[in-house]
Amino acid sequence: MDKLQLEVLTPGRILLETEADHVVLPGSMGEMGILPQHIPVVTMLNGGVLSYFVGQKQSYLAVQGGYAQVDNNRVTVLVERAAFAEEIDVVVAEQDEKDAAEHLKQL
Repeated sequence: MDKLQLEVLTPGRILLETEADHVVLPGSMGEMGILPQHIPVVTMLNGGVLSYFVGQKQSYLAVQGGYAQVDNNRVTVLVERAAFAEEIDVVVAEQDEKDAAEHLKQL
């Protein structure tokens, strides 16, 4: 069976380069599932969870906005920020959320 070549890039680094059987993107119109032989597409991404499957194993990345291009079994994801689930510090994320909410109240 064909595989997808998945790349996730941020301005600061190449976060991920791997083969995947299936990719789920947080598209601007909802989740978008990508399988091998998908038609070419360029789409805007919302912040959310990007997941990918290698065999039965599912892995997750948190992404913050950006774009994805699908072409010839290659999925290239360009995002402002991204992190693997295990890299996210919950305490810091909760404080960032509180700070953002406070900032919005002041607008």
